[in-house]
Amino acid sequence: MSSPSPLTAALQLRQAVLSVNRASRNGERAPHKHLLILWALSRWIKGEHRLAPFALIEAEVDRLLREYAPDRKTSARYPFWYLQSDKLWEIPGSELIPLEASGKRPAITTLRQPHILGGLPAPVIATLNLNPGLAQLIARDIVRANVAESLQEELLDQLGFDDDAPIPSLPPLPAEFQLVTRRKRDPDFRRRVVAAYLGRCALCGHGLEHEGHPVGIEAAHIRWHNQEGPDELDNGLALCVLHHKLLDRGFWRLHAAESATLCLVSDKASGDETSLNAWLLQHHAQPLRLPQGSLPGPHPAHIDWHGREVFRGSPRQPLPFELRPPQNPPESGLIYSPAASRRYVDCVPLLDIATAAGPFLAGTGQGVITEDTPWVAASGKLTPHHFAIRVLGDSMSPKIPDGSIALCQAGTALAGSREGKIVLVELDDSPADSGRFTLKKYHSVKNVSTDDWQHKRIELQSLNKTYPTIVLEEGQAAELRAIGVFQQILN
Repeated sequence: MSSPSPLTAALQLRQAVLSVNRASRNGERAPHKHLLILWALSRWIKGEHRLAPFALIEAEVDRLLREYAPDRKTSARYPFWYLQSDKLWEIPGSELIPLEASGKRPAITTLRQPHILGGLPAPVIATLNLNPGLAQLIARDIVRANVAESLQEELLDQLGFDDDAPIPSLPPLPAEFQLVTRRKRDPDFRRRVVAAYLGRCALCGHGLEHEGHPVGIEAAHIRWHNQEGPDELDNGLALCVLHHKLLDRGFWRLHAAESATLCLVSDKASGDETSLNAWLLQHHAQPLRLPQGSLPGPHPAHIDWHGREVFRGSPRQPLPFELRPPQNPPESGLIYSPAASRRYVDCVPLLDIATAAGPFLAGTGQGVITEDTPWVAASGKLTPHHFAIRVLGDSMSPKIPDGSIALCQAGTALAGSREGKIVLVELDDSPADSGRFTLKKYHSVKNVSTDDWQHKRIELQSLNKTYPTIVLEEGQAAELRAIGVFQQILN
């Protein structure tokens, strides 16, 4: 069989990188594999060897993770080991490296031995060599899919990617890949947001104009556009350039208080005292300016996403209030501290997905449910294996809309065939201990023999066909763990 042409190989490599299981799954960001690829591409454009010791990779990629990944426990160990399954990473002699007791990956002390190397496979390097500018193009694909727009150019500059490098003329990407790199935007979003805030920064009030047009004011997405954030007014803020970038950096966040939307400054924000006070600390725990008249302000769901996925550290203390779930929940159907006689009779706990995947499955939820855990009204035959999750994203619409509360069941519901069912799963190649989660329709293709069978391929399918199918090939099934089976929408 003849080798593909250089342009065909370039297109295939571009698609392979975009097919890496990154998360915008139920709102959880996990750019870790893509940041490792981006770092490796930056080595290639500098003419450095494709293989590097893990100790060097750990130091440099961990820094990128601290800056551009969510503020959760993480390590370069995860993408370094698990990117092998995407055929885009090579660890020579990996089959000889001893694993931890879990059998999933080596201990970090093992990887730090000087002979442990990793890097882009030789065929990937050959494709890059034959297509000048391809590394620049793939780098731009990666940042567009994973990083806030206000931070993209600084990340590319930091790693040495050249804006003036020639870009190869490749055939257009299929529609599902274009969605990842160039999700369609509402061209009127900026105008509507800036007009709603009367051309002034919602935080500092900056409002300079030139011939009637606001200068230095941008329309910020609270939930990033490349993370399924809508071009709607309740997901927008008019901000000056600096406060936009500081929001996307996670130096400050929004807090939906009873009668106002407040600015909370991170305890990780640092700098010289004068600048820190002038640009951030004087606004801490102070209300933001909201849109004029009856126009909608920031939606709590988008505020919550930014607080989980972007904000770094904790809000500075002291605060003039206690950060805790509302005692009078604004959403109909949520219940706090229900009587024991009601639990799993007419209500189930509303859990974050990491909790549902962790200790909840170890038993019946003991130790997971606290006095602050919200419950949601439900009906039918309920058991302690039932739980609810909030769905963020429209990949399963129209059956499961964005923002809906989904009832799921663990335990016996996971027994037997899952074919055709909508299943909440954890992908075990996650770069964080909490895993990466997605709610998808399950489809399995099997190799069947006379006395046994094995998975040939598992497909996790979206009902919204604008989203690509997640495919786990033979040998990757161990990376998937089913957490619960979807039952119904509760709200």
